[in-house]
Amino acid sequence: MKNIPIGEHLIEKGLVTQEQLNEVLAAQKEEKNKGKKLGDLIVEMKLVTENQFAEVLAERLNISFIDLDSAELQPDIIKKIPEDKARKYNCIAVNKVGRRLTVATDNPSDFYAMESPSRWLQVLL
Repeated sequence: MKNIPIGEHLIEKGLVTQEQLNEVLAAQKEEKNKGKKLGDLIVEMKLVTENQFAEVLAERLNISFIDLDSAELQPDIIKKIPEDKARKYNCIAVNKVGRRLTVATDNPSDFYAMESPSRWLQVLL
C-alpha cells in the first residue's frame, strides 16, 4: 500500500472529495479546532461516519477493523486486560488464540500505547 496521508486515502476510497478535504483542513486551522485530529473533525462535520473513518484508517495502517457494536465479546477474554490499563489506553481484548491476544483500540496510531501493553500483557497471558 502506498504511504499517503489519510485524507488522500479517503479521497481514493470515494468517501470525500478534494474540496471537502480542503474544507476540513481549513477548519482544522481555526482557533476553535486547534488540536483536533483530522478524523475527529471529518466525522464531526458529518462527511463520513466513525466506522467509515475507522475502516479506512485500519486499511491505511494495514490492521484489522473490528466493529465492537457487532462483535461477540467474551467476558473471560475482556478480563485479560486489567480495567485500569484498558481505560488508560482505551482498549479492549476481543480475542485470544494461543498466546496471541487481539486488542481493539480507538487510536491504533498511538504507537506508545500499542507498544506498552506488551510489557504488562506478557504476564497475563
